[in-house]
Amino acid sequence: MRLFIMNRTESFKKINRSSVSDQIFDELKNRIISHEWKPGDKIPTETEIANMFGVSRLSARTAIQRLSALGLIDIRVGDGTYIKEAPLENYLDNGADLLSTIEQLDELSQFRSYLEGAILDVACEVRTDEDIHKMRELLSEMIESAEQNDLEAFHIKDFSFHEELCRITRNRYFMLVFKLFGKGLADHFRESTEKYSHLPNLSDDPTNTNYYLKVLSHEHGNYISALEQQDPSIAMPMLRTYLNQYKVERHNSDK
Repeated sequence: MRLFIMNRTESFKKINRSSVSDQIFDELKNRIISHEWKPGDKIPTETEIANMFGVSRLSARTAIQRLSALGLIDIRVGDGTYIKEAPLENYLDNGADLLSTIEQLDELSQFRSYLEGAILDVACEVRTDEDIHKMRELLSEMIESAEQNDLEAFHIKDFSFHEELCRITRNRYFMLVFKLFGKGLADHFRESTEKYSHLPNLSDDPTNTNYYLKVLSHEHGNYISALEQQDPSIAMPMLRTYLNQYKVERHNSDK
């Protein structure tokens, strides 16, 4: 265990008066995430933090309580405050604070493409017959939603399909990242599905929503074929073409 003793040369920055506790929270959080403060370390006291930042104890206390709520620190009454084991994992489990870093849909589209490519590579290596059976069940539910023209249910099943693909990897870091950006990815699945129904060259018969949902559902079958044959290249061209077309369509609609 390391003990941090505050002194006047400590390299904390003085804080502006606006959003004081937010700024303290960000500074302390960054020290934890960067591993400058490591699991088991005892961090400065509330009073020491307040003095070094030049703020009130209330502002320091609020920032510390937020770190505790995220599961990054352990406040032990009468003993002090310590960095928890595996703080990054705890932070990812409560990752809403990071979602704002991927607000642009173009960036999220690119992120999703590379993330799913990596997930698919690993999933194809380690998948079991049971995994493939589960994916087939989810695909059937997607097709059923499409046939019923139930867009909301389709969105939910679509997200579950990709979440299950991630779970197949049995890699907790893929799952943590997927969970971290869950809302952003869900929103992207929703918007991209709606945009996809207006993409050029999809069909010569663009008649109604459920037709496009059926097309999307059946194209998801490429993922299952990739898993069965343990060949991610079966699905990747479809994924990247789809995301690139979606990006073009979105740019055209913004003009």
